[in-house]
Amino acid sequence: MSGRYLKKRLVGAGYSAGIFNLAARLAPSGRYLVLMYHRLGDFPEPFQTPVTIGDFEKQLDYLRSNYRIMPVAELAGSRRENAGADSRRLAITFDDCFTDFHSRAFPLLKKFDIPATVFISTGFVDSDRVPWTDELNFLMKETAVSGISFGGKEGGVKFQWRDTAGRLEALEGIKRVLKRLPEEERAEIFQEVRERLAVSKKNPSRILTSDQIKEMSAAGVSFGAHTVNHVILTRVEPERARREIEDSKKQLEELTGVECAGFCYPNGEADDFNPEVRRMVEEAGCAYACTVLDGVNGPETDPYALRRLWTSERRLPFFAARLARTVVGL
Repeated sequence: MSGRYLKKRLVGAGYSAGIFNLAARLAPSGRYLVLMYHRLGDFPEPFQTPVTIGDFEKQLDYLRSNYRIMPVAELAGSRRENAGADSRRLAITFDDCFTDFHSRAFPLLKKFDIPATVFISTGFVDSDRVPWTDELNFLMKETAVSGISFGGKEGGVKFQWRDTAGRLEALEGIKRVLKRLPEEERAEIFQEVRERLAVSKKNPSRILTSDQIKEMSAAGVSFGAHTVNHVILTRVEPERARREIEDSKKQLEELTGVECAGFCYPNGEADDFNPEVRRMVEEAGCAYACTVLDGVNGPETDPYALRRLWTSERRLPFFAARLARTVVGL
C-alpha cells in the first residue's frame, strides 16, 4: 500500500467521522481564516487554477454547514470581539476577478447566500488588458516555442521546456525573475518576453466590467481595492504607490456607490509591502489589507497584514483537513 493511498484513506476517514470539524471547534478562540480564490474553470486548468466550478460548489456547501462565513471587514474590524469568538469563522475572497466570476462564482454565492469580497485592479475594468501575470499564463500556454532567453546578451536568463510540466516550471521561474524588478524595468522586459514567445492569438480573458461590478455590488458582493495597474507597491516610487492605492479605492467607490473598506497588496508576499506601504493603505481610509501569506488570523493580527489560505485542494476531504489544520495552527 503506497503512502499516497494510505494518506487518502486516512483523510477520507477523518472527514467522514467529522474529526476535522471537531478539531476546528477545539481550536483556540478568536481565530479566523480568510480563503483566497483566483479563477474557477469548468475543468482543471494548470495554467490558471486547479479548482473547478463543481469543486467550488461542494466547498461552499461544506463551509455553509461547518463554518460561519462573514465579510472580511467584519472579521478584521472586530478585534476585541474576536478574542472570545468561535474559531470556526472565515471569509471568502477572490483576486483579479475575470468576467467568468460573474457567470460561474456569483450564481453559487447567491444560491448559498454567502458573502464574498472581490479585489479588483480598476485600470483593467472595461478594457482588453489583464494583469501581466495572467497574460504570461496565457502566452506560456499558447506558445509554440520550446524556450526563451531575455534580459540582454550578457547576464540574461534562459528557460527551456519539453512538456507541460516544464512549461509550468518555466512560467513560475519567469514570474520570479520579473517580480523582483522595478516596475518600469519589469514592463520593458515583459514586452521582450512577449515577443520571444511569439503568440499571435489574442487573450480572450477580460477583467469584470463596470456593469457586472455594479450588479454584484448591489447584490451584496463586497469589492476591495487592488491598485489601479496591479503593480507591486514596493517596486514603484512612493508617490506612485500612494496614487495606485488611493485612486483604486476612489474609483471603486465611484463605481459602486459603496465605501471601499478593504485593500489587497498585489502579489502580497512579505517583501511586496512594508511599513510605509501599510501606512499609505491605512491613510487612504481602508480598514484592512490582505496578503497572500499563508496562515490563520486572530485578535493579535495586524488588520493591514491579514493572512490567507490558498484554496487549491480539489478533493473535499483534503480541503476540510487543510482548513482545520490551519485554524488549529498545525
